[in-house]
Amino acid sequence: MVRATARVRSRLGLRALASAQGLSDETLFEVLELSEEWKERAKVYERLPELIDDPSHALAMVDQLRRRTRNGNDLFFLDRAAAAAAEKWPDARRAAEQLRGRFYDHLPKPARDLFRWIETPLDGKVELWREIPAGEGWIGSPEGVGQDRERPRHRVRIVRPFRLAAVPVTNAQYAAFDPRKAAEDRSEHPVETVTWYEAVSFCFRVLAPAAPSSIVDHRS
Repeated sequence: MVRATARVRSRLGLRALASAQGLSDETLFEVLELSEEWKERAKVYERLPELIDDPSHALAMVDQLRRRTRNGNDLFFLDRAAAAAAEKWPDARRAAEQLRGRFYDHLPKPARDLFRWIETPLDGKVELWREIPAGEGWIGSPEGVGQDRERPRHRVRIVRPFRLAAVPVTNAQYAAFDPRKAAEDRSEHPVETVTWYEAVSFCFRVLAPAAPSSIVDHRS
């Protein structure tokens, strides 16, 4: 019944899938692949440890699903499903962490120079990364200036140096992660319409694990 519903209305099928238990792997795969709505798929991914009440089976399902996609939204929530399995079943924690450690190994490695250099109109080929020193400063806009999302203005302390790319992530760079999202005819332009979840997945796969929150200390 869930399959039949998904074939007619994929969103409704996903909603049914998110609350149904005891479904076969084939049904799960088919219904998930029928939908183009990543937000609805995410609801299913987050509930996988509940829908499949067996740690080995749940982690195997996450493993199969992550190897089928390069979609950063899906990979983000599948990774959360693996983390949730580790919390639910402490005996499966090691297996879950091993899975998370190889979460992006199905994606091809990017060309090395793609994240070392950038072509600029004025200076030609320059190094991509710039060193940001430790220190303090203000960020945000004061009242009456800028936009609401830029407030409140507050002090930020960088407790140790880090490297920052000199330009936004380009289409060419993002294509190394998910070519469907990048505009080939504007390879040196910044990639657009990327969700926060896709950006996080991109950083984990292509750049490095996200920097520890202790690097930046926000003070009101």
